[in-house]
Amino acid sequence: MGPCRLPTDSRTTVAQSGQLAEAAATSPRIKTTYEVKPGDTLTSIAKLFRTTVASIKSWNPRLPGNHVTSGQRLTVYRLTN
Repeated sequence: MGPCRLPTDSRTTVAQSGQLAEAAATSPRIKTTYEVKPGDTLTSIAKLFRTTVASIKSWNPRLPGNHVTSGQRLTVYRLTN
C-alpha cells in the first residue's frame, strides 16, 4: 500500500500536545453532579464530559487516588453547547 496523498489544496491541522486540554478547560461549562455507574473510570468520565482526569480531580479534591466506585457522586462541568 502506498502513501496516502492529500489534494494540494487541502490543509490538515494537528493540535499540539496540551492544546485540546487547554481548549476543554477554557470552554464555557455548567456545573453539575455525575453519579458514577458500574464500569466507569475517571478516564471514561473525562471523555464523556470532554475534559481531563486532572480537571475532574481538581473539581473533586476529596477524591481518593485515581479510582471511582459505582454510586459515587462527582462534581463535573459539562459543556454549554
